[in-house]
Amino acid sequence: MFKEAGIAKGLMILLAAIPLAIFSGYFLAKGSFGGYAIIFILLLGLAFPLVMDKHYWVTVAAVNSTLLLPFFPGQPEIVLVMSAFTVFTLILNRTMMKTTSMVWVPSVSYALLTMAGILIATAYLRGGIGGRALGSDLWGAKRYLGVLGAILVYFALTSRTIPRQYALLSATVFFASGLLSASSNVIFALGEPFYFFFWFFPVKLATLQYQAQGEMVRLSGVTFAMWAVVFTLGVRYGIRGISDVTKPWRLMLFFGAIAVSLLGGYRSSLVVIFFVFSFQFLYEGLLRSRLLIVYTLLGMLGAVFLIAFIDQMPLSVQRSVSFLPIDIDPIAKMDAANTLDWRFQIWKTVLPEVPKYLLLGKGYSFSGTDYLLVQEAINRGAYNSYEHVLISGNYHSGILTILIPFGLWGM
Repeated sequence: MFKEAGIAKGLMILLAAIPLAIFSGYFLAKGSFGGYAIIFILLLGLAFPLVMDKHYWVTVAAVNSTLLLPFFPGQPEIVLVMSAFTVFTLILNRTMMKTTSMVWVPSVSYALLTMAGILIATAYLRGGIGGRALGSDLWGAKRYLGVLGAILVYFALTSRTIPRQYALLSATVFFASGLLSASSNVIFALGEPFYFFFWFFPVKLATLQYQAQGEMVRLSGVTFAMWAVVFTLGVRYGIRGISDVTKPWRLMLFFGAIAVSLLGGYRSSLVVIFFVFSFQFLYEGLLRSRLLIVYTLLGMLGAVFLIAFIDQMPLSVQRSVSFLPIDIDPIAKMDAANTLDWRFQIWKTVLPEVPKYLLLGKGYSFSGTDYLLVQEAINRGAYNSYEHVLISGNYHSGILTILIPFGLWGM
């Protein structure tokens, strides 16, 4: 009896799978955008039971992954969609069962909810959020949703307590998923036949690679991927574990990731890693240990090596260390100096505008038509290279990027 029931169940699955396979094969053979979208929706449908069961862990893994959801307006990051789904299930469970294992920290939660209220009120008073992906002339929706999404991510991650036995695994997955940041640079390097993967990974991480002039090739995604390696080693093993002489691969991987992270050409790369490492060193109580002497000597050796061989290193690496008092290639030095001057010009122009937006912020919305016209004027040499930033509101300053869009209330 049970054997016959199993055979019948298998036949039913086979009967359902055959037309589904034919249907999928047809749309894959067409190779059209709509065909791929249908395949993606089918895969989502098949994965839905798994998502329902494991949605929280998918959210944890997705936070630093940079993965996008293709075929949706604006290509939202998968972490935003999963966070919204996790918060929805939290509210549903709270409503139906009156119980929750949420980690509630009032000082953080109320501050984030207040920020969400300020953002929504500003958007309403400034004419809405618009949305380029929705065909609106008013752009900026993605930045609004980015802030609201970040707040959702917090509540999604704190929607349940993580059992102690899974704490280290969860932290490892959280940081290690950042390795996918390098995917954008790899896709671009592989060439046009692989560009369809940009449906799933952000093109912006390969922008500087595309804009490379001469030998100055900057790999943004690789930098963030190497940060993921450094942070994963730190959270997984701690500085004591990284320094374990019986497992030398850890220390080699640690310093190797720091070196490769300089290929992005970001001057902040070494600074960020230095401060994270220093704070962890302090919190692990290693200031009076022999490791302080060991890492001081390693740092001095690294500095000597850098000074001796800096002229033989890629220009992006030289740009990353351009803030240090060492001689580097004039091209790398000029490129770094130009971006710094570019920022100073933006801040000098924007600062007089601050009083206008103290009580009611400017918001994130801006005219797409104005932005495109200014871009064209810059290309023709009629406007300065920073003029488009004044419209889009990306001021390259943390304080200004909060103060002008959301006023004193946001600050």
